[in-house]
Amino acid sequence: MTIEVTGVSPKTFRVYKRIHFAGLCSFEYTDDKKEVMFQVSLHGAVELREHFLKLGYTELAPKIR
Repeated sequence: MTIEVTGVSPKTFRVYKRIHFAGLCSFEYTDDKKEVMFQVSLHGAVELREHFLKLGYTELAPKIR
């Protein structure tokens, strides 16, 4: 899902484990123009976290779901 966002300045991301869906995590990121969220495996979430940190994104605290 991609949502156009106006006035969003920081580049942030968040990853959290989905309790009701074993082995899946949700990954969300926001940049200057959009907010994106999608499902990913735990391994994929770890790799994406490292990549987004290298790109200069700020990690937000995970949501509880």
